[in-house]
Amino acid sequence: MRRTKLDPNNLINFLGRVLRDEGNTEELQLLRTCTPYVEEDSNPFGLDDWRLILQTNTDEFVRHRLNIASICQRWKALLEPLVATQEDFRLNEVKLVCESIVDTSWKGGLEQPLQTSAAAEDKLWQAGCFRLFISHKSEAKNQLSTVCGFLKYYGIDGFLAHTTIEPDEFWRSQIRLGLQTCDSLVAVLTAGFGLSAYCQQELGWAMGRGIYWTSIKIHEDPSGLSEELQATTMDLSDSEKMARVIALRIRKQERLVDTLYRGIIQRFSTANSGADAWYVYKAFKNLGECPPEYVQPWYETLLSNPITVTSKGIAHYFPEWCNQHGLKTLVFPTPGMFTLDGEDEFPEDFWPFEDE
Repeated sequence: MRRTKLDPNNLINFLGRVLRDEGNTEELQLLRTCTPYVEEDSNPFGLDDWRLILQTNTDEFVRHRLNIASICQRWKALLEPLVATQEDFRLNEVKLVCESIVDTSWKGGLEQPLQTSAAAEDKLWQAGCFRLFISHKSEAKNQLSTVCGFLKYYGIDGFLAHTTIEPDEFWRSQIRLGLQTCDSLVAVLTAGFGLSAYCQQELGWAMGRGIYWTSIKIHEDPSGLSEELQATTMDLSDSEKMARVIALRIRKQERLVDTLYRGIIQRFSTANSGADAWYVYKAFKNLGECPPEYVQPWYETLLSNPITVTSKGIAHYFPEWCNQHGLKTLVFPTPGMFTLDGEDEFPEDFWPFEDE
């Protein structure tokens, strides 16, 4: 099958802009659930004839089932001005299809709480990172935004409803998507958490999915079904410590170790400065002994990122780590780098960039 010169994402982005300008929220919500791709449509004249396929979830398809044909015709007409700018390109059809998902709720079984797509998940979460939903009262959003900043050094992407959701998104559907696709949930128990319908439903969703969840007590104790697990009492102002405690809680869950270490290795590979790499390295050390299967990937990731191999802090501590795991000690030939010549280890407050 040939590939079209016109990116299907350009088509759907143009259509989304038009629907938004029209104020057509119903069709805009449907479009936001669609994953676009194009198929070649045969013709005897040698022109580029194409069909735009928009794949949506079961719920949206069923909701609009009576108007699918008219919606497709209307969307094709709205796309004509863009298509007309493409030489020898014709859009023959816009087609809405339903993704293939097993849902037997109509038989009386359990209903699927939410249908998701890879495109929607990639838009909501940082690729490759551990997905953590943070259930909280809105009054704590500023402090928790700082906590999320420290969590990123552990390769943990924290979902905060008040900051993660982009403008013009349907916020309730984004919260449900976050709850359905997260790896675990942490409940931050500030004043009023137990009386918040949203907070309690978020926690209940995590319990119903069977994912790992934990709670941190700031002002009040757990309530309802969450009373069975002891919460960790913490001060919301100590953001770095809270991030470390959350990461260590996740680290203790055997079923989450793989996702957590894949996330921090991915984060290490994208470090964009010496300070950034240093903080990720410190977070890695905070997790404790590295499982054997992640020693080599961590080592190779450090070697492959030119930023990490020029970090002064890592240059000082990494050779010892290599020796502990039987790896070839890395040589840091860059001028100005620290060398291991028997000097004492740096103190806890060591900052390797104060002279930069």
